[in-house]
Amino acid sequence: MRIVLILVLIAAVLVVVQSYRNECTFGEAGWWDCVLGRTATTETPAPATDTAPPATETTPPPAEAPAQ
Repeated sequence: MRIVLILVLIAAVLVVVQSYRNECTFGEAGWWDCVLGRTATTETPAPATDTAPPATETTPPPAEAPAQ
């Protein structure tokens, strides 16, 4: 019985240490996956709704210096 208790305590300590190392917050969605290191954070970026490429600003070429 003592061995089972020791194993449970070791597992609890490992979970606490990994939770601290991976910066997991207890009670958040996906906490267990974060503890296991599958995800660092549970926040997922929202999919982009704008499919157009970003507008690029064009600058005119520099004016040539007058010939001397």
